[in-house]
Amino acid sequence: MFKKTNARIKDYQKNDNVAYLFVLPALVFFLAFVLYPAISTFRLAFFDWDFLSEYKTYVGFDNFIRLFQMNEFYMVLGNTALYTFITVILKVFGGVLLANFVFTHVKGKVKSFIVESALFMPIVIPMSVIAMIFNSMFDTDYGIVNGIIKAFNSTPVGWLTDVDIALYTIMFLDVFKGIGFFFMISLIAMRNIPKTYYEAADMDGAGSIRVFTNITFPLIGNNLVYLLVTAFLSSFQVFEPIYLLLEGKFGDTKITISYMLWQKAFVYRDVGLASTIAIVIFIIALVVTLIQIFVTRKLTYNDEK
Repeated sequence: MFKKTNARIKDYQKNDNVAYLFVLPALVFFLAFVLYPAISTFRLAFFDWDFLSEYKTYVGFDNFIRLFQMNEFYMVLGNTALYTFITVILKVFGGVLLANFVFTHVKGKVKSFIVESALFMPIVIPMSVIAMIFNSMFDTDYGIVNGIIKAFNSTPVGWLTDVDIALYTIMFLDVFKGIGFFFMISLIAMRNIPKTYYEAADMDGAGSIRVFTNITFPLIGNNLVYLLVTAFLSSFQVFEPIYLLLEGKFGDTKITISYMLWQKAFVYRDVGLASTIAIVIFIIALVVTLIQIFVTRKLTYNDEK
């Protein structure tokens, strides 16, 4: 009996060793491209370095003091907050409403497949392709959007050339590309709700709005918290569409905090200040993640009660 037990233990140990081999590539990737760069960023925040010099000058907390004394930092933080607030609301709650519409009104496998594919399609299209399409559509002189506006004898709008409007154009692009993810996650959550709730509501004669507010929306609460935090993290760190559509159009304008980080690091080669900005982004993301954990636990606890 003991021999059989020892043999089983050895088999489990062999299986564990094989499992470690499968985990190893992901672990190496994490150490090389996540952990090491993160530690280096925290370290560089305390130095003055321009990427080219052989030596780095230790400056202590000077980069932090310099950052919080810059007026442009607060302007960029305000722009980022506005961008994040609008896009998060539109992506998350827009995705939930689209999911509820498909869940309640689109019947049949073929119709559902077509509608779901159409709404999810922008997710799989590369950002560079979508940016190229938007750049063509919203061109001030030759874009189709301003062409329609001209047809009504109205003044063309500088969708990508007016600094006060360009950020809203980027918001529209971001929502267009990202809303499919939030739609799909919400739809899956709705389909996992037990049908007995809807059958009881139907027997009571509850309307569609009442069913959504009293059954659907509360029962996808945990998913909603996850979607809100996911949307926040992606919007707060937005960079790619701004770089693709607005780079060089407004000179030295710092539009969002991630774009400011890129300019400080790769245009002005102020690595210490750029690392400081990265730490600020990390702290804000960490705080929001902790809020997510707290709210999720509260919701789960209430559901169990």
